[in-house]
Amino acid sequence: MTTANALKSDIATCTITGDTLAEPLVIRMHRLHILIGQISAIRTIMAIFRDQRNVMLPRYSFSSSVASGVTQLQYDLAVDGTSSKRPEFLNSLRFATSDIAEDSHFSEMSEIVNDLRMMVYEGQNLRNLWYLAYTMSPYLVDHFSPHEVTIVGKVGTELRARNLADVTALGKFGSAFTLGEIWSSMGDEWLLTDGAT
Repeated sequence: MTTANALKSDIATCTITGDTLAEPLVIRMHRLHILIGQISAIRTIMAIFRDQRNVMLPRYSFSSSVASGVTQLQYDLAVDGTSSKRPEFLNSLRFATSDIAEDSHFSEMSEIVNDLRMMVYEGQNLRNLWYLAYTMSPYLVDHFSPHEVTIVGKVGTELRARNLADVTALGKFGSAFTLGEIWSSMGDEWLLTDGAT
């Protein structure tokens, strides 16, 4: 991760590896970040982040690097659950315990996202807050930028994660469709494979 012109600790690149994973899952997380895709995969990812001692998923190891203008922090969680120094962003990370758009009308989505942005970036006494949420609502996804959204799910039997900013196939839609419209019409697997399916 570059140190020049970095977003002042606003991006954390997290790599999840494990015996059951064909390749590492890389989640390039922003201070306000949302997961979409298959709910079982989302719950697995959320559990890995939530469980700092890795008791629930002992076969996984977790590492993270946080970008800032001057420093880079490392976090390693060994398979046996012993850990080295936790990076600052993990100490400041908060989670949504349910779909943040659940029971909300589509007309309220903009307000929900605006409130989250204010809480994360402008909140009093919430210095350097990170917030990880998930949703099944394409209407909510419309209010996020591709770099703030990661899709997770299985392709065949393989668990994958892909930041929507890395889905080059989105470019063929131009500005004719919103992110939520593309996701709901093309599906999880299309995004996870960058349009290969």
